[in-house]
Amino acid sequence: MLDNELPRTISMSTRGKNVSGKQSNLDAVAIAKDGIRVNRWLLAPSTPGTWQYFDFHWTPTQTSNRTIQVTIITEQGDTWQQHVPLEDYVFKQATDLQFISIGGPMAKVYIDNVIITSNTKPK
Repeated sequence: MLDNELPRTISMSTRGKNVSGKQSNLDAVAIAKDGIRVNRWLLAPSTPGTWQYFDFHWTPTQTSNRTIQVTIITEQGDTWQQHVPLEDYVFKQATDLQFISIGGPMAKVYIDNVIITSNTKPK
């Protein structure tokens, strides 16, 4: 949630190794007063002082359609769901989750919790 009185922009990236072994981005989310963008695609409006729930689903297989399924639900029940192209199509494995906050020194963003699940089996 962006603070109602002093909102700040927050960016979240899922990073990891691509098939060449270099660090790369799978997705990048930016939550700002002008809306919510995933990999530069504007998906939903954003209202400071209102909670948004995000769900990202990605299945890394050879038959993958090279997209991440994004679902955004507001506390009022408004829902947006879209498949968004990945930033790196040859992404191998996610290893890092990065949060960056941009704004004035007193600006605020709130994160309630983060849950990450993986259904991959070790080799």
